[in-house]
Amino acid sequence: MDQIRRALDKARNERSFASMGTAADGDVAAVRVGTAWRADRASAPEAAALAEPRIPPVETDLAHWERQRLLMPGAAGAGAGAFRLLRTQVLTRMAERGWRSIGVTSARSGDGRSTVAANLALSIASDPGQEPLLVDLDWRRPGLASLFGLTPAATVEDVLEQRTTLGAAAVRPQPAERLRILAARGGSPADAAGEGIARMIAAERDREAGSIVVVDLPAALDADESVSLAARVDCVLLVVAEGRSAREDVARALTLLRAIPVVGTVLNRAQGDGERGA
Repeated sequence: MDQIRRALDKARNERSFASMGTAADGDVAAVRVGTAWRADRASAPEAAALAEPRIPPVETDLAHWERQRLLMPGAAGAGAGAFRLLRTQVLTRMAERGWRSIGVTSARSGDGRSTVAANLALSIASDPGQEPLLVDLDWRRPGLASLFGLTPAATVEDVLEQRTTLGAAAVRPQPAERLRILAARGGSPADAAGEGIARMIAAERDREAGSIVVVDLPAALDADESVSLAARVDCVLLVVAEGRSAREDVARALTLLRAIPVVGTVLNRAQGDGERGA
């Protein structure tokens, strides 16, 4: 309980953003995402997308992105700056341990988990050396497709059940063409899905281009499979909604995730974020 209190108090005492710093293993470092969740328009020309013929870019509605509070490539402002700092510190801690996959979860649905996962992946994709893969594994309440305004022909379930390949199912959304999104359609895939997730992450580790897998996981207390899915990634980031997440729920979530490294806590102050599956 003291661990959670330290994390939340540290974030609450900062005006806009608290660094993850170099918290010792087992500590939960706090990151605060500011109240301004508006999407900032790009202030500089976009970097050229890395070509991959198997995954052509798909046009998306930028007005929809703005309504969903998604960050634009090259965006400026407090929100974009917070996610750049979060990206840098998360990737640094992952690199120190040789980790390539991170799950984003929360204690309960509705805490802003999907938006945080999406914006972390978008921020990673703004680095020319990275080609992140954003995967929706919340099969009960999938939200990434609607969040980005996508209607994919194939989904993560098809990849895990080996009906298609990742290259055929993933989508590169414009204007963030270095980001690959593997959406979910909902429902539960076959029992062998866990093995499929492990294969997918291993394949991403072997890619020549820098590739980080960001997984939108189910809320820890809302889905029986959340912990088993979290065990398939290298580490997790816990989203806590200020004024919404109960301290007892956060404590229970951390207890369930105790065998999985928690690299940090995002204190989300967004109210009524409008997410589906979040």
